[in-house]
Amino acid sequence: MVEEQESRFHKWGKTMKVAVLDGYNLLHRARFGMKQGDNHIVYSFFRSLRPLIEEISPDKIYIVLEGSLKKRLSLDADYKANRKIDDDDPRAEEMREFRRQKSIALDLVRYLPLEVIYHPDHECDDVIAHLVSSVHPDDDKVVVSSDTDFLQLFAMNKRVKVYNPVKKTYLSDPGYDYVTWKALRGDKTDNIPGIPGIGDVTAENLTRNPAALRLWIS
Repeated sequence: MVEEQESRFHKWGKTMKVAVLDGYNLLHRARFGMKQGDNHIVYSFFRSLRPLIEEISPDKIYIVLEGSLKKRLSLDADYKANRKIDDDDPRAEEMREFRRQKSIALDLVRYLPLEVIYHPDHECDDVIAHLVSSVHPDDDKVVVSSDTDFLQLFAMNKRVKVYNPVKKTYLSDPGYDYVTWKALRGDKTDNIPGIPGIGDVTAENLTRNPAALRLWIS
């Protein structure tokens, strides 16, 4: 269905401007907004959408949600294990309330003129990468998320921008292989260990210098 909509637009020789919103990232960000009222997360989430749309002024909008982690869990059983919250954890009630309001927000957002999508077997990041590189390769795309993992999209497509809604700024292409850099330093957010003794600076230096990286590996 997505490809058919794109085809109908392009048959007129137009280039689309596409906004791709990291849905759960925006919803989690809404937790830290106004704390008043029974549905303050819902309110903050929708309140944040309007300035984003005004900033990007897109022809088409996607809100991309999370699917299953099973592909990466098959590679690493501890992937994102640090995000699990047990019922006796003091944060458990807060997360139950977040899930309640998240459900309300996602029910309501489907009434807006945008497309809510997810793949049951893939994470949000994978779906966004597919939209950028395969569904809309020749269109202008703006990915909205505070997750710096989307910096790797610069190497996949030259017509993509990444907008950080927290800093309210567009991120720059780091100029090096972000995936290699991340593999070296690890990712505490996703519970992925890095190489012991390698921090941000060393990882960047090695990534920018393939010869030094090969020497270090050997």
